[in-house]
Parts: sequence; structure tokens; C-alpha cells
Amino acid sequence: MMPRRSPIPVRAAHDLSQRSSPPVKAGTPGEIVDMSENGLYSYTVTFHTVAAIGGGTDGNVTLHDLCRADLREA
Repeated sequence: MMPRRSPIPVRAAHDLSQRSSPPVKAGTPGEIVDMSENGLYSYTVTFHTVAAIGGGTDGNVTLHDLCRADLREA
């Protein structure tokens, strides 16, 4: 069995959006939950957001295929 990696804390370096997910504002905290190497690293990150519509509650948004330029250290 492979040892499980701890999530790596990061923040969004700029506003991010993907078709099937709500937008993530610059500075939103999150965690790298997966990495793949396709010549360059591609990251899957779960961001901890506050729902923008209707002053909703906290939620999580997972974005896939992010690059280093999309993220900064937390």
C-alpha cells in the first residue's frame, strides 16, 4: 500500500474559473490533493470558498489541471 500524502496548502494566485465549477477568487485558500506529471506538473486543488450567491455558507470547489502559475504558497 502506498503511503498517503498530506495535502499541500496553497492559495489561488489569480481569479480562476472552469466551466463546470463556480469561480475561485485570487487569494482563496486551498490544498493540492493530487499531482500528475505530463511533462510539466498538473495540479488538482480543493479550494475552501464562501458561496457568493445569497451570502451562502462555506463550501469546497475542486479544480483540475491547474499549473504552478495558478497557485502560490499559503
